[in-house]
Amino acid sequence: MQRQIWCKPNEHIYTIIIGVLGREGLLEKCHEVFDDMPVHNVPRSVFSYTALINAYGRNGQYETALELLHRMKKERVAPNILTYNTVINSCARGGLDWEELLGLFAEMRHEGVQPDIVTYNTLLSACASRGLGDEAEMVFRTMNESGVLPDITTYSYVVETFSKLGELGKVSELLKEMELSGKMPDILSYNVLLEAYAQKGSIKEAMGVFRQMQEAGCMPNASTYSILLNLYGGQGRYDDVRELFLEMKVSNTEPDAATYNILIQVFGEGGYFKEVVTLFHDMVEENVEPNMETYEGLVFACGKGGLYQDAKEILLRMNEKGLVPSAKAYTGVIEAYGQAGLYEEALVAFNTMNEVGSKPTVETYNSLIHTYARGGLYREVGAIVTRMIESGIGRNSDSFNGVIEGFRQGGQFEDAIKAYVEMDNAKVDPNEQTLEAVLSVYYFAGLVEEAEEQFQEIKAFGILPSVMCYCMMLAVYAKTDRSGFFLVSLLHGLVIKVCIS
Repeated sequence: MQRQIWCKPNEHIYTIIIGVLGREGLLEKCHEVFDDMPVHNVPRSVFSYTALINAYGRNGQYETALELLHRMKKERVAPNILTYNTVINSCARGGLDWEELLGLFAEMRHEGVQPDIVTYNTLLSACASRGLGDEAEMVFRTMNESGVLPDITTYSYVVETFSKLGELGKVSELLKEMELSGKMPDILSYNVLLEAYAQKGSIKEAMGVFRQMQEAGCMPNASTYSILLNLYGGQGRYDDVRELFLEMKVSNTEPDAATYNILIQVFGEGGYFKEVVTLFHDMVEENVEPNMETYEGLVFACGKGGLYQDAKEILLRMNEKGLVPSAKAYTGVIEAYGQAGLYEEALVAFNTMNEVGSKPTVETYNSLIHTYARGGLYREVGAIVTRMIESGIGRNSDSFNGVIEGFRQGGQFEDAIKAYVEMDNAKVDPNEQTLEAVLSVYYFAGLVEEAEEQFQEIKAFGILPSVMCYCMMLAVYAKTDRSGFFLVSLLHGLVIKVCIS
């Protein structure tokens, strides 16, 4: 290592240099600097050794990290907690056998180096990635017995381990043991477990954990309720959502913006559009500040419900708050106007978003396309599609569905089929709505054979035709001489569809 005579670096400087070189992956340079230390009478302590071990460990060379650990001990340099944590972490990530990892863990304890939260979490991370349930339980118990308090990362790894094994109940048992021993788990531990059950859609088990934490004297917080509200909402259990939200308020747990956002999303997707607006007003009255997610969910619901006046007021409120409405918010407003058949207002909203710098997305364009399509304004649909293409936004199945619907509503059946062919040429896969829309084109055009072929194509896609499809085909056959067998066959299929539904 070349240096001026007046420059006498100490171990601290050497350690910094090794660390920098290690981050860049320059391991040979790291070792060169490390070997240079005794040449210039700079002693090597636990700090420089740990820096070198970390350099090799972070670059995936855990074998060398282990060798350096043994070497420093031979040179009577005692490893500290950081040294062992670095070695164990690199070995765990490198795939060292579990028994050898435990050997390092035992070694550090034997030498009087007490494992800390980082040590235990590293071992639990290894258990999670390898699916080692018994081992994770052992590490967790040892951790509690040694007086090291678990954190959110600890519980996350424990939950991940037993979730992979399909044994989440084991986590509840471990928490119960902590409760009985007087080591009360914190709210984060219960919430992590609740989230795991929620991801699996396990309402019964999640509510069991919820009641367990209440019985243990651990009061749920807003995040706890949000997890459960989202779980109930995702399964369409709206009455349970309302009941749980009421329980939350009765228990004096203040809902936060995240809680209201979940409620707005749940009821918006469930079709309870006016209830969503009421929730928003409650939120404002309770001085809970709405965020962009709140406004987006709110306007989305207004859009689906055709509540254009509410959508307009929300947009004005955002402007008053100095918030630039997002593309998603504007899309909701356009959808609301479209549902109400207010075509000019929808177009004004679309043009306004461009003026304020909110860039339309494919969903925005699709919303405007469907707005005009519902009224059969196929020329306006074509103009929007042209703007969409010129803006560089690719069309998806929903875009083509809107175009087909616009032509159908406008009585331009031939153009509707051309749009379907163009969709195929553009390599855009049709969905159930596309196939049904094309069938309706043939139905209204009175094209029996084409309708029959389209009906068979729907089934060829592995889609069970909707009741509307069956009704259209029944009407088509009823107007022809194809009664008898065809009608009986269709009626049989319709009965099956209704029973399944």
